[in-house]
Amino acid sequence: MAGVLDKLEQRILKRMDERMGPLTAEMQNVRVEIERKMQAMNKTLTESLKVQKEILREL
Repeated sequence: MAGVLDKLEQRILKRMDERMGPLTAEMQNVRVEIERKMQAMNKTLTESLKVQKEILREL
């Protein structure tokens, strides 16, 4: 699952770069912040998946 999310994240960031062209310093900071939030979301989803698998094993 994490690999799929990583690939999706990279596709999103690549598309942002293609559409926005050269970034100003402020926009670069926004991009970095988006990347951080995506990584946090990736981690949360991965942890959630682990918990769901544990719950299913117990059922």
